[in-house]
Amino acid sequence: MYPDVPETEVFSGLPGLLAGALASSIALALTLLTVVRPFEPGQLRLRPGRERGGTLLLIILGTLGLGQALDSAVMLLGLAHRGAMAGIRRALEGAAGAELFLAVVLIGVLAGAAEEIFFRGYIQTALGQHWGPWRAVPLTSLGFAIFHIDPVHAVLAFALGLWLGFVTESTGSVLPAAAAHVV
Repeated sequence: MYPDVPETEVFSGLPGLLAGALASSIALALTLLTVVRPFEPGQLRLRPGRERGGTLLLIILGTLGLGQALDSAVMLLGLAHRGAMAGIRRALEGAAGAELFLAVVLIGVLAGAAEEIFFRGYIQTALGQHWGPWRAVPLTSLGFAIFHIDPVHAVLAFALGLWLGFVTESTGSVLPAAAAHVV
């Protein structure tokens, strides 16, 4: 898609970010399709739960508030210009038009939904069946953090994972956590 961009810039810029989001989303989806037998949406908590319109709005606002608080903490600690999140910000700075739309779809919608279905819908549900939800949520959050590799990003992902794990357990569905993650 970017024949005029040097290979080293492709992987560190927007093209690499988009390719990485697409690749990780496909890998998570293929893993689920391979491992979950029979593939039944109810097994992954992909059916509506106890959430209603007002509750869903509060979940989304809570997620946005937590994200803002975590981002502010990173800024105050002087870590905003380091690691994966800084690279993502740099890659998205010049995005406009079709590239920005593609970034929103691949990074926001596809990656966010795939991560929630895999981590909360599959991993947390499976761990919860064996060890109960209060062990499953932090263990799944730890896996979610490790998946995000970069130490600063991993700490943020762990905190977000705890919140989204709580949301999933409270509602009985992964759909509110996926919606909040996407937003």
